[in-house]
Amino acid sequence: MSSRPPTKPVDPAPAIAGLGPNQAWARNKALAEHIGISAMGLWRWLHDPELNCPRPIQVNGIQYHDIAAWDRWLRARVVANTDAASRRRERFKGKAKGAAR
Repeated sequence: MSSRPPTKPVDPAPAIAGLGPNQAWARNKALAEHIGISAMGLWRWLHDPELNCPRPIQVNGIQYHDIAAWDRWLRARVVANTDAASRRRERFKGKAKGAAR
């Protein structure tokens, strides 16, 4: 039997100074998998100023992304695009009714 003390469980996310312990952080590859795009797709999104996606923080040269911020950003984009699509459909229906007369 071993006399070693029990090991402490490993925290899945590294502690980042000044940030809340309940925030979930991910590196680039894990974030890309979480949102369902490739790592290259994430790189493109981060480098496209028109998208205005959440910016990562850097700790010792490593980028960490706030998963909750990305989820909020994606939801907002879906809502905005859904609203725009609804407006386009309504305009198209109006034109189609006018053309049928």
